[in-house]
Amino acid sequence: AGGQEIAGADWDKVIQEKNFATVSADIMWPLFTGGKIKNANKAAGVDVSMSHEQMRQTEGLLLTELASRYYGLSLAIQVLNVRRQTLEVANQHYSDAQKLYDNGIIAQVELLHAQVSKNEAEREVKHARRNIEIIRVGLDATLSPDSAVHVFPASQLFINKELSGISYWITKAKNNNPQLKQIDGKRELISLKNKTDKGNYLPTVAMIGTYNLAEKNLSPYAPDWLVGVGLKWTLFEGLGRNNNLKAGETMKKQVHFANQKAHADLKAYLTKLYEELQMQM
Repeated sequence: AGGQEIAGADWDKVIQEKNFATVSADIMWPLFTGGKIKNANKAAGVDVSMSHEQMRQTEGLLLTELASRYYGLSLAIQVLNVRRQTLEVANQHYSDAQKLYDNGIIAQVELLHAQVSKNEAEREVKHARRNIEIIRVGLDATLSPDSAVHVFPASQLFINKELSGISYWITKAKNNNPQLKQIDGKRELISLKNKTDKGNYLPTVAMIGTYNLAEKNLSPYAPDWLVGVGLKWTLFEGLGRNNNLKAGETMKKQVHFANQKAHADLKAYLTKLYEELQMQM
């Protein structure tokens, strides 16, 4: 009877059907990445700081342009007033010369000389008016007003006779110049990249988990959920990681030399501006 039961039993059990489907939710939580995540967060902060410095640099350029065009318009208006006064004098001089010539007191060449002076004064007045319009268009472009109104400067040109020494401005620029700040940011980014490249030699450890939300024809022997810890460690990858480290060291030197040159150029440029300002004063 036992033999017959064994012979008649179904020994071909189906553990898992060939066609099945599952819907699952998976999670992976890095526990250790060799500093990659921390360095990426720091790099993001540096990028934000560099963007802020780029905005400061743009603001500085726009303020310089605005001041140049604003006081350029103020100067152009003063020039026009002077040209008008010159024209009045030239007209009076020509009128007097015409009377003297009509009475035979001066020669015709002197009358022609007075006429040339009058014509030159008229030309200078027209030139001054056109120059005002050109500068005003540039000022409007800088201000970008909502309405089509002309801007007239309320502040006149001035000279600041109390000026600190050149060393004060060089120190101030080294501490606040946005371009130098951006170079410092690039240097920090390269340092973080170098740390990340070194972290590629370390393993990555993460917690993993999965849960079956729905299934069809799935084996009853398969678990509905699982939790575990995974480790990935690349032992050999050719020379890629080593070459990245060497490239990072080269970039670090390049940024260092660029920083030195930027400081030297900034000092030279500030000295030039300072001496020009002293000459203008």
